Amino acid sequence: MYDGIALHRLFVVAAIGVGVTSALNVWANAVPPLADMLYLSDVLKADAAASLYAAAGPEVLASMALLVTGVLFLLWQGRARRHLMDFDARPKYSPGWTVGAWLIPLGNIVMPALVMRDIAQWSTNDEATRRRLSRLIWLWWACYVGPYVGTFAAPIARRQIFSLDVDGQRTALILINGGTVALRMLFVAAGVLLILLMRAMGRAQTARAAETTTEPDPADFPAFTMDEVRPA
Repeated sequence: MYDGIALHRLFVVAAIGVGVTSALNVWANAVPPLADMLYLSDVLKADAAASLYAAAGPEVLASMALLVTGVLFLLWQGRARRHLMDFDARPKYSPGWTVGAWLIPLGNIVMPALVMRDIAQWSTNDEATRRRLSRLIWLWWACYVGPYVGTFAAPIARRQIFSLDVDGQRTALILINGGTVALRMLFVAAGVLLILLMRAMGRAQTARAAETTTEPDPADFPAFTMDEVRPA
């Protein structure tokens, strides 16, 4: 049975988790490369850069927050997927894919977005809303995957700088650290887009649930008189 209140409560809790996780990610993973970049660019002196570097948060805390938020998001997504059964929908992916899509090696680069899009498409009958949700999903996913792709690319780029002269190495390190900071900001953008997406999907499901709720037809309840129910 459709339960908009339960979905909204899960949205609120998951949205708070997304916000906390985004902040912790910036604190733990964006501050160190920012300190390096500012030092190499001669914006900060060594002691100031060291102080900024030391102010970075613990990565384990950011990782734990990401794990908890991931569970909260899956609970929200699972609830949204179960609601489709109340809408006479025919989604392509079964409920198990809400979790399984994240566990497939290499496939998890795109499968979670496809499952999310499948749920979104059946959450509304309005084509304009479907297109808007689809755009939100792919924007969210691009911002979410981008930092992970950059994480694998950064070590490769760092190995290439040893063939450069000192000035070239300095410039390359500034660019690499600046790129790392930018990628971490993409993670924050992904968090904002995910909150907007969950809210939009919740509203779409609420609207569709209202469409499927019909008033009782008086013809289904034949009229009768008190004489018909009075004992003989």
